[in-house]
Amino acid sequence: MDVFSIIGKFGDFLIEPIGRQFGYLIHYSSNIETLQNQVQILEAAREDVKASIDAAKRNTEDIRKEVHNWTVMVDGILSEAKKLLDKASKERFYNLASHYQLSRKAEKKTIAIKDLKNEGKFDRVSNPAPPPTLLFPSQEDIVISESRELVIEEIMGALKENKTNFIGIHGMGGVGKTTLVKEAAKRAQEDRLFTIVAMAVVSQTVDVTKIQDQIAEMLGLELDKKSSEQVRASRLHARLKDENRVLNILDDIWARLDLATVGIPFGHYYAGCKIMVTTRRRQVCDTMVDSRSRTAKIIPIDILSEKESWVLLKKNAGDDIESPTLNSFAKDILRECGGLPIALVNGWKGNERQRS
Repeated sequence: MDVFSIIGKFGDFLIEPIGRQFGYLIHYSSNIETLQNQVQILEAAREDVKASIDAAKRNTEDIRKEVHNWTVMVDGILSEAKKLLDKASKERFYNLASHYQLSRKAEKKTIAIKDLKNEGKFDRVSNPAPPPTLLFPSQEDIVISESRELVIEEIMGALKENKTNFIGIHGMGGVGKTTLVKEAAKRAQEDRLFTIVAMAVVSQTVDVTKIQDQIAEMLGLELDKKSSEQVRASRLHARLKDENRVLNILDDIWARLDLATVGIPFGHYYAGCKIMVTTRRRQVCDTMVDSRSRTAKIIPIDILSEKESWVLLKKNAGDDIESPTLNSFAKDILRECGGLPIALVNGWKGNERQRS
């Protein structure tokens, strides 16, 4: 085969690449201008996504990894493109080699920017915020006496016992039921006994909707306020059933609460859902325990001993209560409060304000 035959055979393949190379020179200005336009378009898209990200963060939502990765790539390619454009703007004289390289890079960068912009069309930039965890007082804020530690250990034993699905904590007002339950729940969270710990305050006037909202919030579940209690209960029930290990704490119950009305699963069919209540009356615990309970644990909480009361009072008042000036006054408070932790703390603070 002669030279002309070879050129004739491969000429078409040679002409196209050569034409493309000349095209970089011919379209130098338009390639640079197109890149400038695409940079502006991508910057606008980046700002829109950033606004959505900022809004999601304000709602404590988790930004999706693909969105984070996209913003990183956008920042990188914009930086590279701007350096290229800056170099092109400084070209004062026509330089064949330089224009060729800049035009070629501009075209490739333009294609990359267009692809990246198309990848940034997200349906959503974040995932819903994880359910909040209960915030408990630090160890420095409370005093766990020997008798109280024994109660907490008894509660923890019931929480760890798979067969126990109802725990009733009862004692007179001000004895510290809520404080002990929160401390036990805190330890349960630390030991990862439950995937969810939800707490609702019931109080003397029962508001089912309010109870549902408190529990739903801890689950990251939104309940329609316009829906009926029954519909809301059905949704809450379905959501709680999805959890393998969930602890529902119902604080300050004054009378029997129908858990089905609220939407809380209960009984041996829902082994993963454990109920813990606090109440002033033992009878309330008894009325909430029925045939559905595989094993119920009822735990009474007594008043503090005189020694424990003095330790608590001293923690809040300081060592000065041992002084002759305050010692008699402190002992009067001790007698008046009758071993009730809340009364001891509030009683000292109230009398201190009066004296000041």
